Amino acid sequence: MKFSMSKEELTNALSLAVSAISTNSTLPVMSGVLVNASDGNVTFEATDLDSSCKIVSPALVEEEGCTVLPGKKFFDIAKVMEDSRVDVTADDVTAFITCEQAAFTSSVLNASEFPGFPEIETSASVTFPFSKFQSMIKKVIKSASRDESKGIFTGVFLEVKEGKVRTVTSDSFRVAVAEESVDVEEGCEFEAIIPPHFLNGIISMTADDCDVCIAYNDNQVLIKVGNITFINRKLQGKFPNYRRLINPSNETTIVVDKSSLTKALKRVSVLREENTAVVFEVNVDENLLQLKLNTTSNGAATEFVNEVKCCGIDCVAGFDVSYINDGISSVGTNDVLLTISSGKQPAHIAPCVENRSNLNFESVVENDGNMLKNKFLYLVMPVIQPK
Repeated sequence: MKFSMSKEELTNALSLAVSAISTNSTLPVMSGVLVNASDGNVTFEATDLDSSCKIVSPALVEEEGCTVLPGKKFFDIAKVMEDSRVDVTADDVTAFITCEQAAFTSSVLNASEFPGFPEIETSASVTFPFSKFQSMIKKVIKSASRDESKGIFTGVFLEVKEGKVRTVTSDSFRVAVAEESVDVEEGCEFEAIIPPHFLNGIISMTADDCDVCIAYNDNQVLIKVGNITFINRKLQGKFPNYRRLINPSNETTIVVDKSSLTKALKRVSVLREENTAVVFEVNVDENLLQLKLNTTSNGAATEFVNEVKCCGIDCVAGFDVSYINDGISSVGTNDVLLTISSGKQPAHIAPCVENRSNLNFESVVENDGNMLKNKFLYLVMPVIQPK
């Protein structure tokens, strides 16, 4: 086998492939990347048997062939090469990787022992711009649980229904929902819970001009972007009914400049201790939002946030700083809309595209939560403050 390709194309392909490599298999071949050169293309494949990835890249193929290279080592070699053409030659024992004055050798593994790429029959699919899918996942993925014992809460819930695609995550303390309108065949509806590690590699791609095709069957989900195909087992289970949390029961609505709020939160949280909440204190008549943080040993911090518009009633509520910041950072508008309550209801955070003089929850959702007007909604439970 002998082929040449640019360093950029090689590293891009390998960065996706290594994300699917098994990290705990006892079989050496499972830590490798299958490299198949033929017909002017090089195909890279990797799998951990739950996730599989295939990347087809154009290359100058001088001699066709197939081998398995140690995935992480191959990727590390490619990354340190000069920004130039990389030549790869391999026989049954050794691979030779060269670029300008640098030359490396690596042992190879038996390609016949590498698992075949799964072929699946899908029952439904949807296609829409990859940039929309990428944005949706980035907005919600931070809210997925990192506790593996929480099962489906570690995944991203993907729902296709009534011409909408929704992505939803929750760690039981917060919920993030992103939505886009798409063209789908009439009656096309499906849902799947996808592991986040599978999606992290996908959303890191640069493919602004491509469409993404998402298809599924009872056990697996397939995501295809251009010449790149990902297949993963779905997480089994029923995702909770998050819609019941989307309701206009909060007492106070606030619109605030995103930059001002972010900077104020950063300042008051300097004194933050573990399990310390930042308190939002709202004075509606004066259009004032004050942030307070009290600690047992580090002192206290307080700040009034500028450029605030309020409606409803005065209220006080405390929230985890990290959770609030995650929600605000996912808002893509200059103004952030918050609805909060002094009780135990979750706060709602959303982009604000309405005029500040028209403040109400219905500017964010309608139809009992079946549609998000501004394509994103973030809910976070309050931290109960001691009396």
